Amino acid sequence: MAARTNRKSQIRRRTPVEARRGFTLIVLVAILVASSFAPADEPDLDRGHQTLLTRGLQIHATTFVPRTGYFDTARWAESNFTTIGMLYYPYTTDGLMPSSPPGIPWARWLWTWNGVDETDIQPSEQPYVSNLIRLQLKDERDITDPTELAYLASTTANLHTLYPNVIVHTNQWGSQFSVQQMQDYMQQVQPDMLMFDTYPFNGNVAGGSPTNLYRDLEKYRKLGLAGNDGTGARPIPVGMYTQTFNYKVTESEIRLNNFSAWAFGYKLVDSFVYDDPQNPDLLPVLFTPGTGTTSPTAQFYQVAETNRQSLNIGDALVRLISTDVRMKMGQHKVLTFNVDNGQPDGVSSWNASADPYITNITATNLGSKNDSLPGDVIVGYFKPLDASFTDPGHEDDLYFMIVNGLSDEAGSAYDCRQLISMDFNFGGSGITQLLRMSRDTGEVEEVALTHDGGTLYHLDLTLYGGEGDLFKFDNGGEFVPEPATIALLLSGSLMLSIRKKRADRGR
Repeated sequence: MAARTNRKSQIRRRTPVEARRGFTLIVLVAILVASSFAPADEPDLDRGHQTLLTRGLQIHATTFVPRTGYFDTARWAESNFTTIGMLYYPYTTDGLMPSSPPGIPWARWLWTWNGVDETDIQPSEQPYVSNLIRLQLKDERDITDPTELAYLASTTANLHTLYPNVIVHTNQWGSQFSVQQMQDYMQQVQPDMLMFDTYPFNGNVAGGSPTNLYRDLEKYRKLGLAGNDGTGARPIPVGMYTQTFNYKVTESEIRLNNFSAWAFGYKLVDSFVYDDPQNPDLLPVLFTPGTGTTSPTAQFYQVAETNRQSLNIGDALVRLISTDVRMKMGQHKVLTFNVDNGQPDGVSSWNASADPYITNITATNLGSKNDSLPGDVIVGYFKPLDASFTDPGHEDDLYFMIVNGLSDEAGSAYDCRQLISMDFNFGGSGITQLLRMSRDTGEVEEVALTHDGGTLYHLDLTLYGGEGDLFKFDNGGEFVPEPATIALLLSGSLMLSIRKKRADRGR
């Protein structure tokens, strides 16, 4: 093996005018002309994924507009959340939508008011339906209760008819029900998405490793992939609530809460809570309690930046589906001993058999947090959700997300940065580099690897605490969703050009 004298990766951003491998001008023009005269086949996906393809990656926050009595749309725009999650109490919705119809994207819980279960939104909300994203049927209810199950099944079926483009679902806490109980519920109720809440941060997470969160992420990931019928033929998306109440989460914990969800293949997160519910049991973290949304905390801006980075890779995330998640566990100190972080239940350890090319992963803590011991590394694997999202022959191309799993109850993202080193052996694949969708710009970058001789390469990647990068092995296939996006834009431009020429000839 050649000596590793230069371990710095070389990055070159692809420009829009570059010729892309696998596409020649002649083939592209032929495809575009054909697509101009014949509608493209839409992916045959479940309701949840179809809605997400239209709406994009969903980053919600639970608001309490009926309790606070106002909503600052300028402040909301600063947050980079995509959708307001409306939690209503007291028992009215009249006149409390944040803006005039059709409003900004919104979601809400259907609840039980004065002993009566809601089965639909209110008449005052109907003008806003075009921007309604999801409806959650109550919260953490007993899905093994036959009466409750009957309500959920009938209401879900009715809402499916009324709102074909709205995600209908329930929410459980992560360990509330067994896998078998969840499967029974899914078969009977037919939800469009699974969602759970686990709030792991409390100032005492050993090694910055929220093991119970990873356990629940994996449990629901597998349930969603199996789909409502359990066969795996028609998976449904999964979402989770993130923690922004009572405990003042740090920047590294905020990043980890979100990017761990993306690495496990989730398509929606909802910060609980956003504004002040004026409830002593639910203290806001994003704003100073008692000030509404007039006094943002440091966490508000940290969440806003995390949201921005997440949305920059969102178009890819909603067009990918999880195939596996592995973890390389870090360490923490107990007395004078270095102890391995606990392996989350259900999550496999990363090893060289996890994918065809990565042969080793090591993490080096670059700061003093966690007694300078290495933290976890999360490796999430993906492939295109549908064949139409990539070019022919690359329907099963392998993507992966690397997340720096080191967080700290007093640590910024910078304080918890790690150097994550990956070794590769590409064998006869011909691969010599990676592609990455930039969290900062949303553009696809070529990431050159350091050549160690023959088919061996390596990459040294510095990630701040909780951050994750989304990669693809550069085997000639395009990075989703570029082909579909380019074809759509160019075919639209081509059709306009054709129509203009026809009109000119007809003069």
